[in-house]
Amino acid sequence: MSDATCKTCPHWAPACRDPGALNGECRNVEALRFRHTETTRDYWCSEHPALQRDHLAAMAMQGLLACGLHVPNGPDPATFLVDQAYRIADAMLATRASPPVEGAARGGDK
Repeated sequence: MSDATCKTCPHWAPACRDPGALNGECRNVEALRFRHTETTRDYWCSEHPALQRDHLAAMAMQGLLACGLHVPNGPDPATFLVDQAYRIADAMLATRASPPVEGAARGGDK
């Protein structure tokens, strides 16, 4: 996604109240942990929600291909794989956003 920059990320806030400001602050938990919070609006990182979805879909695609998923015969088997990969990515993001189930481990939880 070409516009997945700090200015389109929900974690970013301009340094001043001007939405057109060049500098701002990342309020993502990971950025705060590493104390890398000052950015410009054109910067980007892997924590942008749009990039996370694409990254998860790419990992799901690798898994689907590695396990030999049966692809139905049709005019465009690649479209089937892409659709499945994004369905998996969307399910992963939805699960990550939902409250944890008591007693169940979730990625990133300690």
